[in-house]
Amino acid sequence: MTQLGEAVLVAFIAADDNAGKCDFKPVKDNWTANLVGSSDALGGYLGNKPHAATVSTITQTQWPSQAHHLIPHLTLIDHAVADWLKAGGASIMWGDTEYNVDHQHNGKWLPYASDLPEWQTNTPAQNRKLLFDLMAKSGMQIHQGPHSGLNNYGVGEVPYKQCVNKYLDKINVNANSHYKRNPPCTDCAGNSNNGKVPPRANTVRFVDQASSVLWGDIKARRIFVSRIAADFVACAGVP
Repeated sequence: MTQLGEAVLVAFIAADDNAGKCDFKPVKDNWTANLVGSSDALGGYLGNKPHAATVSTITQTQWPSQAHHLIPHLTLIDHAVADWLKAGGASIMWGDTEYNVDHQHNGKWLPYASDLPEWQTNTPAQNRKLLFDLMAKSGMQIHQGPHSGLNNYGVGEVPYKQCVNKYLDKINVNANSHYKRNPPCTDCAGNSNNGKVPPRANTVRFVDQASSVLWGDIKARRIFVSRIAADFVACAGVP
């Protein structure tokens, strides 16, 4: 069954594909697509980092935070869609797209508790309560622990990384069908190079839209960035 987030992405791809055109743009000489994520680099793009030094100073807008990649870079690199973002390897493109996995389109600040001084002296039970309190005060899922590819924790519609892969699958199918089009679109027709296809700006927009849809899924509690976030909802929490 197609879920809401998936339907939104499919509709966006269909509408933005512009009757099969690439929306080709020449590659900048100094540009290299970045698929290797860095939390520090992402945080630089996001700016305005929320902060709280102690539990007592946490509010709905101020909390200890980490930069979260909506599409994890390791998931992206391992997916076939990476071949439509960056030249080399299995890609048949002659140049990179202008995609950056660390760009603000692919990230959000999320709460994180381990830097709080209370975390260092609490018992495990106290820290679990601290995590619940942090989510209750911030109104957001907490970025604490790995993103699951196998477990929806009993409250999500699908595991986090499985959801990411499902969205990337849609983009990969679109790219394959576009480049196999016969006759090719007007952009592709004039910009091949020794049998290789041109980088496609649409693919970047589609991946950015997948990030946006994932954020909607997180806010709607269709997917969970961590087990503790799912536990909070299972215990009748809000985020």
